[in-house]
Amino acid sequence: MPNETEVALQEFNRKHPSFFESTNGDWRAFIKKQLDLSSTLEVAIWDLWIRNSVNAKHNGWNYHPWHFAQNFIDNYFIEGSKVDVWEGDSLNLAKQRIATFRENSN
Repeated sequence: MPNETEVALQEFNRKHPSFFESTNGDWRAFIKKQLDLSSTLEVAIWDLWIRNSVNAKHNGWNYHPWHFAQNFIDNYFIEGSKVDVWEGDSLNLAKQRIATFRENSN
């Protein structure tokens, strides 16, 4: 998520502390709870972002966060979606990709 969006959410939470009160101020947990999303959704989002960004870079174009958001929504809500479906060791592999990405981003 773009830094400006993160800052805006933090500012909103500061100004309206009761809005996310049910999740102790955690807007991500609030969204998951309200939309009945899985506990591994953030892993799915990060992993898809990383894989799509790498693919875009290899194909010579920049994968903008708004492209990702639209792509994610289009693929998450279709019938039979495999986004956030973890078979075999795929969840652990996704977590490893995320850890490696974060290490290399610092």
